[in-house]
Amino acid sequence: MKHVLRELSTSLSELVESTGQSAVGVEARNRLGSSGFIWKPGVIVTAAHTVRREDDIPVFLPNGKRASAKLAGIDYGTDLAVLRVEGAAGPGLKPAETVRTGELVVAVGRHQPGVLAAMGMVSSAGGAWMTWRGSQLEALLRLDIGTSPRSSGSAVFNAEGQFTGMLTSGLTRTAPVAIPAATIERIATELNDHGRVARGYVGVGLQPVPFPARLCRSSGTAAAGGA
Repeated sequence: MKHVLRELSTSLSELVESTGQSAVGVEARNRLGSSGFIWKPGVIVTAAHTVRREDDIPVFLPNGKRASAKLAGIDYGTDLAVLRVEGAAGPGLKPAETVRTGELVVAVGRHQPGVLAAMGMVSSAGGAWMTWRGSQLEALLRLDIGTSPRSSGSAVFNAEGQFTGMLTSGLTRTAPVAIPAATIERIATELNDHGRVARGYVGVGLQPVPFPARLCRSSGTAAAGGA
């Protein structure tokens, strides 16, 4: 039994060490930071609900250095934000082909130079999900995992070190969820390229319209004219 636990502990430690090379710390709100991850060279993805500023955002890179990032785009509907920062480079993320209920996952973030890690499982892996903010995710991935205020924005990996999604507590009031890798690829690409996500909508718009003076008659005059 001790041998099994030792092997599990060693495997988890190695997994966190390798995946932590993509984890960054983000200080984009007062007194309380969050996590993020290097999505592409020079591009960081984090949780939108933790971002309160647009320029000179302090970030802590895997190499221990502190850098200044700029907000490239934000989408509150999917709780995703993209930051740009020079010198951010990671080993690259390999998306998981499937995500199954019951599989073990590890969320990896960063608090300044130190790595944050939490282990749990996928408690529910459902189909496409419309968030309460009106945006659709490719899947609803509920996690049974311990979180802290700095955990939002952490990258979630399966036991093979494959990228499952991004941990956030900003889309539900119950169990934390992982924003699927496919959703991140779709939304982060638009944010990085265009700064926003274009969405169509149906609604009614109002605007003032001048009323011709010749039509402005009193009720008595109008009645007389009509007679």
